[in-house]
Amino acid sequence: MTSIYTILFFFFKFRYHPNAADVKFKNIRPAMQTRRDGVYPRRPQNHDDLEGLLNDANETFRSNYRGPVKDAQNNNIGMIFANPRLWLVLQAAMMIAFDGTFWVAPTGWYQLFNVFFVVENHFFVGACILLDGKSTDDYRSMWNAMNDLMDNQF
Repeated sequence: MTSIYTILFFFFKFRYHPNAADVKFKNIRPAMQTRRDGVYPRRPQNHDDLEGLLNDANETFRSNYRGPVKDAQNNNIGMIFANPRLWLVLQAAMMIAFDGTFWVAPTGWYQLFNVFFVVENHFFVGACILLDGKSTDDYRSMWNAMNDLMDNQF
């Protein structure tokens, strides 16, 4: 039985353009990623690179780094960032919400997880967490790190 993908492949390959059979792609890369590489040539590729860049960064940027997320084996699996003022509001928040996104996570990270605080039915980002994965253990480690950084007020 022929799959629908095979049918679509042949349909577009031979009907879309007469030279379609000669077109070969070596690499498909989003234009946004190419622009980022030009603008930010020192983008971190792993945890160690990011730690080094944070040490070289200006004080304003460094003040947004809250701490690492470590798993049960004490491996770095993420990093927590938050504006100092918003961090205090998040600590005192009576209602929070959260959402993980995979589409806009930086290169080298699997997920950008956002924690929001709610004020008068408006959501504000209180913290952004970069994570390596999306397992239950990763989330548990992340919430434990958040709680530890907030002196168990979270």
